[in-house]
Amino acid sequence: MKQFVLLFFFIFHLFTYLFGQAIPNPQRMSVIETNAQTLELTLLKAQELAVKNNPDFQVFFLEAEVSKRITEQLRLRRIPMIYGDFNLQHNLILPITPVPAKIFNPNAGEEELMHLQFTTKWTSNVGVNASYDLFNPTLSGEIKQSEIETKIKEIDKSLDRNQLLFDVGNMYYSCLIATEQIRLAEVDTLSKFKILEMTQKQFDAGRITLSTLNQVKLDKNNTQSNYQESLKIYKQTKDNLLFLMGYSPDEQINIVFKEQINNILEETKSQNHQQTVSLNLARLVQQNTLASVQLKTTKTSLLPTISLNAYYGTNYFDNNFELFKGNNWYGNSFVNIGLRIPLTERIDQFKKIAQIKIQQQIINENIRSRKNQNQLNMNKAQSDIDFYKADLVQRQENLILAEENMNIAIEQYEKGRLLIRDYYNEVYSFQKERTAYLESLYKLFVAKLSLEKEKQE
Repeated sequence: MKQFVLLFFFIFHLFTYLFGQAIPNPQRMSVIETNAQTLELTLLKAQELAVKNNPDFQVFFLEAEVSKRITEQLRLRRIPMIYGDFNLQHNLILPITPVPAKIFNPNAGEEELMHLQFTTKWTSNVGVNASYDLFNPTLSGEIKQSEIETKIKEIDKSLDRNQLLFDVGNMYYSCLIATEQIRLAEVDTLSKFKILEMTQKQFDAGRITLSTLNQVKLDKNNTQSNYQESLKIYKQTKDNLLFLMGYSPDEQINIVFKEQINNILEETKSQNHQQTVSLNLARLVQQNTLASVQLKTTKTSLLPTISLNAYYGTNYFDNNFELFKGNNWYGNSFVNIGLRIPLTERIDQFKKIAQIKIQQQIINENIRSRKNQNQLNMNKAQSDIDFYKADLVQRQENLILAEENMNIAIEQYEKGRLLIRDYYNEVYSFQKERTAYLESLYKLFVAKLSLEKEKQE
């Protein structure tokens, strides 16, 4: 009884040493890194933070906003253009124009010319100009094109958002499973230390060879290396997750997951997946609509443009700079209607019409291809989900059986009823089943993310 109590306290102190110093759990890192911020995460919160803070996604958001402003700017062209102008000119050399002298002197000869100055040293004009297109065949089409391009930008933003949500989900699950790997590595490391202690006692008693003891030490070292590797994987996945959420690599942040793997499994089992509109297909439809509007706009551009122009102002003429001298200001005003008929542009427009028609055919084929590809990808994702669901059940059952066998092997080994190689076979079998279980679990999560992403895209 006394030996049992001593052994219990020894193992307790060993456990405290391992978990308190040699094996820092990632959930306890916030205690060690006192300057680090603690971030409590669920998958939904991680995705919300990424949509809000990810700089690459913000670029798509701003580009969509710019496209909206361009459309608003084009709509302003429908109102009359009114502007004021002021011009002051000092003529250093007055221009001279020859005219027949007979106009001013009836006695002048037929070939005789008189040179007249048609301006003064100082001239100026002040007025208000107005212009309005009574009929502009291209303006309406340009506005519609800009509206459709804005819709395409919005769809691009949604596509980027879906990709971001998928990447965050993928990295979130990777990080969550990495924490599970660390937990299992901790248990494995503790088990190897315990085995090494028992093996050392057997060697001291002369019951096993030195080579067997060395092999146990090698396995213990390898287990510690595996633990360090699991820590490295966790740190890399955590850094990538934080990067997707918009955090700087310089920031020290600890993550505390508010969700457990078993809870996530139950939630995904109860989800009711509904078919939604494919964004890529919607984008192609908008591109087809854009091509139709471009075709119509190109055809109407062959029509003449009718514009109404007006001016109301006054002009100043004098050889002296006396702007406030009222007698030198003369009123000037007009209203005119302009007609612009395209002629040589028709050749270019006919070529453009043929090009747009071919582009429409390409888009229609892309729509047909996208429908088929989208259905193919969803079928594959659903098939992966069905497979990994069934595979996970088997892997979970195998893991339970392997863990039970390993515990029996540990008990038999402690009592001296099992050889070390047989014990290692059971431990290896458990590790293999554990790895297969985690891999199947991760693939199930990713398959579900892929299905949701594909239904949107």
